[in-house]
Amino acid sequence: MLNTATDTVNTFRTTLKATPVMKAARFQNYPLPPSISLSSAALIEPLAVAWHAVTTSPFDPNRTSNANTDTLIIGGGPVGISLVQILTLHGATAIAVAELLPSRKTLARDYGAIHILDPHEVDIPSTLRSLTNGVGADIVFDTTGVESTLNGAIGQSNLEKMITQRIRLDEVVEKGFRALVDDRRAHYFVLW
Repeated sequence: MLNTATDTVNTFRTTLKATPVMKAARFQNYPLPPSISLSSAALIEPLAVAWHAVTTSPFDPNRTSNANTDTLIIGGGPVGISLVQILTLHGATAIAVAELLPSRKTLARDYGAIHILDPHEVDIPSTLRSLTNGVGADIVFDTTGVESTLNGAIGQSNLEKMITQRIRLDEVVEKGFRALVDDRRAHYFVLW
């Protein structure tokens, strides 16, 4: 049992010494081009997380016009700002970011967020509804992992839009599971 922070550090060091060097196949490595600094390369992980979030969400990067997709990003950290950049590159213009820190608010606006909402200054759900004529956000990305922000996002979202099909129980395999696997772009959530 670890009793102190020193015990934890010593256990970690022992584990590291006992761990053999890992080798990866060449195809698992991607050499950075000389034009990408190591500082920029450090942002690959949050960019990858954001890219995955966008491509698995109802947002369609292949749609000609994404300008009218109201999007809320909760949190303006590395993943949140990466989301702003990716959505902006795909034509989204109705982007709101909920953030507390002034430096992150500035970055969010610099990268394309239209509305910056401070949860200490405004009620996010009601403010977003007023900005969207009572509808709320089409898509919400929570990058904070904080329970209260997720509850607020659920409270302001138009969740019914996520249900792309309603089916009977006897159709669950063919029209439910298969539809979600085979045509992921057309279906986000099938309700039975």
